[in-house]
Amino acid sequence: MNTKIDEVVLENAPKNAQYTAPEIQKEILHIMANRVRKMVREEVGDKYFCILVDEARDISKREQMAIILRFVNNHGILTERFFAIKSVSDTTSLNLKNEISNVLVHHNLQVKKIRGQGYDGASNMRGAWNGLQALFLNDCPYAYYVHCFAHRLQLTLVSAAKDVSVIWEFFSHLDNIINIVTSSTKRIAELHAAQRNEIEYMLAIGECDSGSGANQIGNLQRAGTTRWSSHYDSVKSLIGKYAATCKVFEVLSDHSPNGRAKAEVRGIYRNMASFEFVFILHLMHKILRTTDTLCQILQRKSQDILTAITFVSTTKTILQDLRECGWEEFLNEVKVFCSRNEIDVPDLNCPYKIGRCRCKGQLQPQPAAYSLATASKEPATASSSFLLWPAIGGATSLWLTASRGCTTVGAQRHGRQEGTNHDRVVVSRLEGCVAAAEMKQGGIMAVEMKQGGVVAAEMKQGGAVAFGDDE
Repeated sequence: MNTKIDEVVLENAPKNAQYTAPEIQKEILHIMANRVRKMVREEVGDKYFCILVDEARDISKREQMAIILRFVNNHGILTERFFAIKSVSDTTSLNLKNEISNVLVHHNLQVKKIRGQGYDGASNMRGAWNGLQALFLNDCPYAYYVHCFAHRLQLTLVSAAKDVSVIWEFFSHLDNIINIVTSSTKRIAELHAAQRNEIEYMLAIGECDSGSGANQIGNLQRAGTTRWSSHYDSVKSLIGKYAATCKVFEVLSDHSPNGRAKAEVRGIYRNMASFEFVFILHLMHKILRTTDTLCQILQRKSQDILTAITFVSTTKTILQDLRECGWEEFLNEVKVFCSRNEIDVPDLNCPYKIGRCRCKGQLQPQPAAYSLATASKEPATASSSFLLWPAIGGATSLWLTASRGCTTVGAQRHGRQEGTNHDRVVVSRLEGCVAAAEMKQGGIMAVEMKQGGVVAAEMKQGGAVAFGDDE
């Protein structure tokens, strides 16, 4: 070691040399960054390279642009190196191009040696005429642009979720659950205590195994705004800590400081303990587990486009098989989970009809009875719909509609209604069931149906309905 350096370092260093001043710390970091960039530049040499660029805002709301070099090193291994970060005040394509070019020229990297560009799908980056990739193509025609595969997958998932309102509402409820539980250290401590008690109970009854790394106590994971794959971690964490999270909500619903807080907690807990929420929770877990695997594969440094397309096709096949063949197995998993957590499971074999309600398109269960609906006080001219016979074999139901002097008797098969309108008499034969309806000009309607029983009904202009079930 140099004797002059040896005299001022280690035990010989001045006692007042703390190096805690911000200027000194920044100078040290600047020296280290330059040394790293110099090593990366030597590793690239005179070889061709690709540039990967992304933008993000730091904690001070300043736009920062990261530049990564992708190249094949001297050992034939595909390598990615973080090279520089630049603060940019203007994110137009021309300004970004100038900033990137300045960094490359400063380190003697020629733009004409660029053989690829990797950005996100923003218009200032991928624009075919004035985007950043188009500007570099003008200078180097071999700098082909590739939209980040993982980012394209994220955009696809976001677009698909936005088209399904119940899925979008589910993630909104999931965020509320996680925000409430993780908003204070006291609630996090209650979550850990509930997990500890649950693990001890499961070990005592022999439903889980002990071992190194098993039965870990953790927190609920918050989904990120820019990484759709983080939603999988959030869903998975809630499934694993569902019972403990319910315990926390039970405590909060009884010990919240005021009525408003109690009402908010109870409303979220009521939704969380519903079959619909649990069903979508497990459905998104299955889908996101498959897409998360694809996302991780697409982000590999050694990935090529042919392998990526193969993995995309495989993922589509797995999702299609889940849709066509995995329903029974998936539904059983949901029912087992509901049974373990004391959640009511609705009878999915009951007849449902899609009717007008506060929630558009919501399924409304109809009573599986042989009699007509309860007496209506609406005028005879108003539209009224009555279930005449429950679903036969869970697939077909018979219904009657009286509207403005017109009677309809028809069948409903798998959500599709079939029927015929007439002014006076309608007769429908369906799977051995004979139903006849008659409406006279005076407003009197008679209905008779026979299939192991007789149902008769009469409705007059006053709106009264008389009905009965005769074995």
